[in-house]
Amino acid sequence: MSIALLLIARKVPMNTNLNLSLAAEKFGAYLSKKHSKIVTAESCTGGWLAQCITDIAGSSAWFERGFIAY
Repeated sequence: MSIALLLIARKVPMNTNLNLSLAAEKFGAYLSKKHSKIVTAESCTGGWLAQCITDIAGSSAWFERGFIAY
């Protein structure tokens, strides 16, 4: 599944919170269609990806959990 996120991320520049949120929404739709979930592991981002994902209504259906080791 991480390959799909990379493909989506290439099409959406990751320089703003809005762009990351848009990529997360697209990836969430993909995961929902595939009946799959994602787990994140972050360090320097301090949970930025997990925040963008959990800001999306209904993301608990496809976001399993996030780990932040900072």
